[in-house]
Amino acid sequence: MKRRQLLKFMLTLASTVNATPLHHASSSPQELIGEALDALGGVGPIGKLKGLTYQAPRIFRSRSLMQSYHMSRADTFVSISGSQNISFRLDQGFLEQRIDRLATPSSYWSWGNNDLTPLEFSLVVNEGKNGFACYVQGNDQIFLPPGLTSSYTDAALTYHLVLQAQMLSPHLLDHMKDTKSISATTVEFYGIEFTAGKHALDLISYRD
Repeated sequence: MKRRQLLKFMLTLASTVNATPLHHASSSPQELIGEALDALGGVGPIGKLKGLTYQAPRIFRSRSLMQSYHMSRADTFVSISGSQNISFRLDQGFLEQRIDRLATPSSYWSWGNNDLTPLEFSLVVNEGKNGFACYVQGNDQIFLPPGLTSSYTDAALTYHLVLQAQMLSPHLLDHMKDTKSISATTVEFYGIEFTAGKHALDLISYRD
């Protein structure tokens, strides 16, 4: 199941690189992945990456744009504001991710914290042989004191966090480019056709 989830996300990432609608599926899903890799700088430069940081100093979203798109309300149900940096270390033979996040909870969470104190934490996720996820500063629990460090997460949450880190890894497409169990197709989204990759088990990813 883990490999299927990674493949599904990989196809979604590949298909979002070029947002120009295409009306005919590519003859090869590997070509689609190759185009995505080229758009990201090419296999050579991506393979040489030792680290990468995504910075969002003024924008924090609790959901993706397509999940939260609505004309009458903003994406503020979980958090009304915040910022985050997501960093990757790629030179150890395994993936290590660090998430530094600051988020101001919405009024929905007043049951757990009357003051709605901002949540600030740093979380390290490691996929090595003895993989782990550990809060090294602060926590993201609305009912805990803000200065308390949560430390290690349980096994279930660790599995989820490691999987999410792998999905965001800059090396993901490079590792998956030789996958043979996908085919090219098209899907329609809001009346527009987009190229897509279709997994043998009917897992479909489309341009969004």
